[in-house]
Amino acid sequence: MFIVDEAYAEFVNDPRFRSVTPLIQQGADNIILLKTFSKIYAMAGMRVGYAVAAPAVISKMAERVAGEKLNYCGVCAALVSMDDKPFIAYSKKSIDVSRQMMTDVLKELKIDYLPSEGNFIFHHLSVPLEEYKKHMAEEHILIGRAFPPADSWCRVSLGTPQEMLVVVETMRNMRAKGWL
Repeated sequence: MFIVDEAYAEFVNDPRFRSVTPLIQQGADNIILLKTFSKIYAMAGMRVGYAVAAPAVISKMAERVAGEKLNYCGVCAALVSMDDKPFIAYSKKSIDVSRQMMTDVLKELKIDYLPSEGNFIFHHLSVPLEEYKKHMAEEHILIGRAFPPADSWCRVSLGTPQEMLVVVETMRNMRAKGWL
């Protein structure tokens, strides 16, 4: 069985990307596709997602799913959001712009980073992560956890372009002070 998480699929710009949905539609019974409303729909706190698979696979999964424990409000919001094409387009465009802002400043500051098709950028730090987090927190920017063994790297989730203006300017200031 292959479990494929396409949480970031809607953000992908690479024309080589292929969803596994057509394989499932063509009868593949060894693939489970996982989708979430946390990313493109910006509903992370709702904890709602779904699986796509062959009917027999879904039946087996249904035997083990606690359906009575669903987040009813989250499910209702997710169902409505699926049809909100303008928001989906806005969300994608917003992340595309924010990603470009981040990659531009990382190039400008000569900071190594990993190319991303998601709603985050993983970049190198020249100082310990905890020190960087402390300085960023002083500027009201929260940086997440470490990703061992990549302890000298930092994952920055992308916000709106307006939020990212603050982040990139802060990064410039941090670099000038030797804190990045």
